[in-house]
Amino acid sequence: MFDESILKQRKYEGRTALLKCTLKKVQSNKALLTQCSKIPFINQVIGLSRMFPPLSDSEKIKAIDIILESNVYERVKDEEIKHNPDFDFTDQIVKEILKWYKEEFFTWVNKLECPKCGNNDQNKINGIGGCKPFKQEHFIGKASIVEMYQCINCGNKYEFPRYNDIITLLDTRKGRCGEWNNCFIAILRSLDINVRYIWNAEDHVWCEYYSNKQKRWIHLDSCENSYDQPLLYNAGWNKKMSYVFAIHKSYIVDITYKYLDPTKPDLKLPKNKAPEEYLKAIISYSNAQKLLQLPKDEFLSVTTGLSKEVYDNYKQFYSKKSIPSCYIFNNSLSNDENLSNLSIHLLDIHACSCDMFSYKPLIVELTARLIHNPQLERAFLLANDTKCIIEGSQILSSLAMIMTYTQEISILTEHFLIGKDFFLSLKNCITSITQSELQSIFLSFYRLLNTDRQKFHKFIDPQTLHSFISTK
Repeated sequence: MFDESILKQRKYEGRTALLKCTLKKVQSNKALLTQCSKIPFINQVIGLSRMFPPLSDSEKIKAIDIILESNVYERVKDEEIKHNPDFDFTDQIVKEILKWYKEEFFTWVNKLECPKCGNNDQNKINGIGGCKPFKQEHFIGKASIVEMYQCINCGNKYEFPRYNDIITLLDTRKGRCGEWNNCFIAILRSLDINVRYIWNAEDHVWCEYYSNKQKRWIHLDSCENSYDQPLLYNAGWNKKMSYVFAIHKSYIVDITYKYLDPTKPDLKLPKNKAPEEYLKAIISYSNAQKLLQLPKDEFLSVTTGLSKEVYDNYKQFYSKKSIPSCYIFNNSLSNDENLSNLSIHLLDIHACSCDMFSYKPLIVELTARLIHNPQLERAFLLANDTKCIIEGSQILSSLAMIMTYTQEISILTEHFLIGKDFFLSLKNCITSITQSELQSIFLSFYRLLNTDRQKFHKFIDPQTLHSFISTK
């Protein structure tokens, strides 16, 4: 019986080796780093990590005390959990906190009511600008700005500090979406619920929590008492959107696809605030730095979770996308010329760092899941050294291109992996797949040949493959 601790260690070594490769690739590109440092939007996105500082003991205790003083726990009924098999106790707690927070705890503020006469008529309160924090309580509350107002009824001038400090927000219990989101996230985190901060470039924030029962990240908007409604903004509000990022303590990931309604393409704004390849490269670089600092068990858990999310993304969206022309087999070129061209693109700094690492820190596990073969990663991890694991990851990265989520393609992939009548299987199912899917398959096998021709020659003969393509 193979020692599982050795398997775990090799898995850890393989994943960390991939991330170290990312760091090396990006660090070696000085021109890229220099250019990225001059792009405000890239600096803004990387700076989002500051939105997720660790909770202090005092913040955690105060948040827990507030929850215990509420009737949230009393509202959670076992009968309701039994009625909905997709929910467990934590899911129900989150839903009850969301409702309580919106209806009883936090207050929305457009123009703060006059503290002198109590006037709350928004038409009789004038905004008279803002200033930097200047009082001790401003600094204690980590105010980003102090808004100034004047009451028309009594003439009183007063301030509304936009606080960020959790203790202060738990006391003041008022603000706009930023304050609402920060305080709500802190309450969930105080209960050890896995949460991440969601930032939209079009001026809105919300959050997601990870449901262990449902095995996915679920949308939450405390301002709206909205649970699992990711299309609330794009479809419900007709809000045009470009970028949506999830900020976790260990990574930043682009999840724009999750919040766009595919039936409303006119509401999708272009991603043109920074060169996409630069943004992805720097995100992957930042993620690698953070992930490599995690303890082993947490590192394995987080990277596994990320690969699951990538799988969900691929399953919903990848098959709808066209393949870049630089990756498509060119019939007018020779076999070796096609491989050479592929190498140039596959070894490009942006392609390597972005495609393999920023959203896919573990391609092996991703691909194993795609083809419903969880033993695949184990087989590679039982190799003699980490180098084999890295090579295996690169090989399986190629196989990910095959996946188009049909039973035929899944069977075809399995046949290839075990060397069982592959080309015969391909011919048998070729009528049920599209030309785009077929190109993906051919591309994958050329990548495999390019990765290790000697290892795969028994499965794929280049000339046979070339001939097969030519007759299609």
